[in-house]
Amino acid sequence: MDQVESKLVPISATRLREATKKIGKKRLTQREIKVFQFLSQGMSKRQAMIKAGYAIQTADKQSKRFMERPIIKAVLMDIVDELEEVGINKGFIATKFKEWMTAEKIHGSLTEPDRLVPDYQTQLKAFAEYKDLVKYEETKNKPEQGVKRKITLEEFWDEEQKELE
Repeated sequence: MDQVESKLVPISATRLREATKKIGKKRLTQREIKVFQFLSQGMSKRQAMIKAGYAIQTADKQSKRFMERPIIKAVLMDIVDELEEVGINKGFIATKFKEWMTAEKIHGSLTEPDRLVPDYQTQLKAFAEYKDLVKYEETKNKPEQGVKRKITLEEFWDEEQKELE
């Protein structure tokens, strides 16, 4: 299990071992390497800890301790430094998201000249990725304040009509 398919940044066990040697720290355990690999696939800290073999009962506490360990912070910083060396930084990612969210395509027609039109499929996919990446706080993890019940548009319209009568 040297390489695990990654949705974000592929992290191999070899790569993690090199990073720990580079910073002069002790080696990562096999479990710690697995946690890194699962995190790079987009799993939550808790899910990664459980899948790597940590006990379900202690996964929350272990994940907090795991991320606070100096060796783990150092390895993460080394990976960030390498990404920045090749030009992948916040500015690059922001520029890419802007490019995807304003994507256009050529619309060809036999009777009209070709023209650029918005590529809505690409824009929607980009927004979905962006929303997942930043956890779109307006819609996630916020209880609806003061909402007792949601109503449909028809119910709203019926209530408006009753008030007008």
